[in-house]
Amino acid sequence: TILIEAALLARNIAPGLQRDFAAEDWPIIPKTVWREARETARAAQLPPTEGLIAGYDVMETAVLLSQANAQKAGVADDITFAQKDVRDLWIDRQNGVLISNPPYGVRMDEFQAINQVYISLNKTFRKKWGWSVNILTADEKFPDYFKRSRPDRARRFYNGRIPVHYYQYDAKP
Repeated sequence: TILIEAALLARNIAPGLQRDFAAEDWPIIPKTVWREARETARAAQLPPTEGLIAGYDVMETAVLLSQANAQKAGVADDITFAQKDVRDLWIDRQNGVLISNPPYGVRMDEFQAINQVYISLNKTFRKKWGWSVNILTADEKFPDYFKRSRPDRARRFYNGRIPVHYYQYDAKP
């Protein structure tokens, strides 16, 4: 969903452009108003982005589902999807935004693997100061693994019934 929203924003595609609204049946609003609004919104769209938005997951089913959702939203050509482990991630751009929701590791045997993911993120992004890094995790000790700096912002909330932390590391000029 985050990747699709990013592509819609990058292309200036109006929210709800592909759906119908109950108000379209209200007699007080002429049908021409809706048609003109959609035409104006479509005219404001930008061409597809290429290579700017990418999403990875270790699970093939998650990648396929994401591709299908991007197709439905009309932005499949704007997003590169691949089955890849974050530990194999290679970033060659100087600037960008990472938004990651690594596994939470609710079982004890998962903690070591997740710690390796955190260490890998640290290695990849510790010197990428032009990158904004945003991590959603159940591990309140994530900042201890990600040694680039302390988070610029940290928020706590629930993802379902799981208490989580959202850590934001801003890009530094």
